[in-house]
Amino acid sequence: MLDPFLSLCAPGQMRALDLVAGPGEAPLSVAYFDSHPAPQSPPDGAAAGAGAPGAEARGVILLLHGLGEHAGYWRENVPALVAAGYRVLAPDLAGHGRSAKPQRTYGMEWQAALQVALLDALGVGGAVTVVGHSMGGQVAMRLAHLYPARVRALALLAPAGVETFTPSEAAWLRKMTTPQGFAGRGAAALRAHFERNVFGRWSPVAEEHLQERVALKGKPGFSDYIQAVVASVYAMLDDRAAYELEALRAPVYLLFGEDDRLIPNPVLHGGRAAAVAERARALLPNLRRLALLPGVGHMPQIEALHETNALILDAARLAGGAALPPEGPAGAEPPSANADADADANSDAPSRSSPSSPSSPSSPSSPSSPPRAARAARASWSLRMEILVKRYPNRRLYDTSRSAYVTLDELAVDLAAGKRVRVEDSKTGEDLTQRVLLQALLTDGQAHKLRCLPQDFLLTLLQLEDPSMLTLFGHYVRTTLSTFSTAQNMLQQQLEFVKHNIKPTGAAELLSGLTALLTSRGGKGES
Repeated sequence: MLDPFLSLCAPGQMRALDLVAGPGEAPLSVAYFDSHPAPQSPPDGAAAGAGAPGAEARGVILLLHGLGEHAGYWRENVPALVAAGYRVLAPDLAGHGRSAKPQRTYGMEWQAALQVALLDALGVGGAVTVVGHSMGGQVAMRLAHLYPARVRALALLAPAGVETFTPSEAAWLRKMTTPQGFAGRGAAALRAHFERNVFGRWSPVAEEHLQERVALKGKPGFSDYIQAVVASVYAMLDDRAAYELEALRAPVYLLFGEDDRLIPNPVLHGGRAAAVAERARALLPNLRRLALLPGVGHMPQIEALHETNALILDAARLAGGAALPPEGPAGAEPPSANADADADANSDAPSRSSPSSPSSPSSPSSPSSPPRAARAARASWSLRMEILVKRYPNRRLYDTSRSAYVTLDELAVDLAAGKRVRVEDSKTGEDLTQRVLLQALLTDGQAHKLRCLPQDFLLTLLQLEDPSMLTLFGHYVRTTLSTFSTAQNMLQQQLEFVKHNIKPTGAAELLSGLTALLTSRGGKGES
């Protein structure tokens, strides 16, 4: 691999240990970075900074990267975590980076055992905060299942292991995941993949990782790396983490990019990450925070650096037993950029900071599992916190993400652009979203869309009086809409995938496989 992390650490600072995952396993070389808080007063002749033991750490944070990546993908995050007083370990997972790449299976349990072996070898006893991105999130969950005493809290960033695959879907993915497919990507195909699927926000850091991946082709060890990546995909499909979420007892802090194009799988499931996030919210028994970041793709640790660091540090502080401030009261109001207008419109409204950032505290002070109802309420609040609009008695709408009042027309534009909005009554907290959505459809800029609603649909709705029939009608409409949205998203993302990732010789096989898969779904009732 090319040299990652060198802007943070001095050359040669990456170390390696021969680790044994368990009885009967051969030793395997695992490379890692070990960054310590800087001493308050460095000794004469010594440089302060990450990499050498200094001040006593508040705790240990273990960073696990994703599929095809290496420890350098955490380069932007480590300085803030170390500056906050934590010792940070960032290993290259087996088969990646400078770690060994044996010809073998790459099971999630095996990867988790290697992380425990690393902690033991470095003398890190007790529990640590484990942060996992993508495949690293699935390894982190497996670690928490198998070694619960070693995990104080989990911070999962766009994790694999939440989305489920039917047997036919898994079989198709195995068929399409080949060393030849990964190794054959040229510079143009890799750029298209990175820009469209991997990163939601392009930046110089994203360009750097792209150029590194392009340069890897043909380098010594490249074929071993490709074989390890393919074996890791197979191992992720074999792992049962997605079916064991309810048994995961560690406190979990979860973050997704709303524009993630890899999770859920773009070909098989289409849709958006919000659906996967909602599944996690419903099943995880100790979910402390769930954030869905708009405009962010599959690399939140790079694309949303400050928000990601805030979430990791919240998890680490909880793990260390530090109390976090409570959430603001339900009826509280953030200050507007126009303070005079606010005072005139609502002089009695208390103020608080905007909840639009994932750094807003929402965690209890104890790592014990909160009641499910309270946990679900916190997680649901975090999902909608990107745009929370409050309606006051004078019917003015206050956008908490902008700290400003907005008109109904402006809100309609946000909704049409795909932004997630929840509208609440400022005093009672009643959910007014549905009512305001209807009002937004009647604005001048959106009213033309009502033409697609047949008159008999509107008349049927007006004439329904029986509550049971209303419930049935609503269920029918939601089911129909869900089917339409799923078909639309799958078609769009399948076409994008074929256009930018599949060579002409493989497109026919891809479409044939998709046809067979969808046919089997329809015939067997798979979901």
